[in-house]
This record gives sequence, structure tokens and C-alpha cells, in this order.
Amino acid sequence: GGRKYDKEGKEMEKSKGHKDMKEKEEASAVFREMWERCKRHEGYLEKKEAFLAEQKAWDKERKQSA
Repeated sequence: GGRKYDKEGKEMEKSKGHKDMKEKEEASAVFREMWERCKRHEGYLEKKEAFLAEQKAWDKERKQSA
């Protein structure tokens, strides 16, 4: 974690090194690998598609009632 943007909303420079950086990078790589596997999973894709359709209908309904 840590701040990624300054008070004006500009992206801050990334850290060149900090405590536990290697461990955090390794954990990030494991997470990213699993996330990519999940994104290819048929069940996930079906649920995502259903969610996005439901969300679109909900957004449309809210705009009409506003």
C-alpha cells in the first residue's frame, strides 16, 4: 500500500526500495498469477457477465427514476 497520488492527483514516483519489498513483490506475483487464472475460469466469466448485465439494468433504472 501507500499513497500512489499526491494531493493534486498526480501519480507519485514509485519506491525504489523499502522494507520487505522483495516479499511484497513475490506476494504480488502469486496474487496476479491466481487472478489471471480466475479471469479465464468459465464459471467466473459467466458470473461476471450476469453481474454486469444486472448492474447495467440497475444503472438504467436509477437514471430513469432520477
